Amino acid sequence: MVPRMIAIVILVMFLGFIGTLLSVGVFIRDPLPIVGANNAIMISDAETDPVSARVDLDGGMFATIRLGGAIEPGAELALFPVEAGMTGAIPLEIAHDDDTLRAEGQITTAGRWQLDVETGAEAHSFQFIIRE
Repeated sequence: MVPRMIAIVILVMFLGFIGTLLSVGVFIRDPLPIVGANNAIMISDAETDPVSARVDLDGGMFATIRLGGAIEPGAELALFPVEAGMTGAIPLEIAHDDDTLRAEGQITTAGRWQLDVETGAEAHSFQFIIRE
């Protein structure tokens, strides 16, 4: 009887451990994408946002942002840090290519950043993290 109880306890502990690992996705919903120097990320939410953003960083933390999707020529962009104590958007040079909008600017620091895009009556917001 004792070996059977020990086996049941070990089985319950093993299944509990597996259940804990499988539940991580429930507690961590949608992590922010992370980009570093000489890297690129693609940010989009196909279900709700018809707009997608690609952020490319070079070695000097110079950002090139390409927006695709339902972008109008008069779209406005703002890229700013979200960290506490940091304010102000960085200046972006905006150019319209064929069906994409391209913006370039110098990233000032690592941390959490937000890209706001206003396309006429719609507003889209993308958050991401820039690592050192």
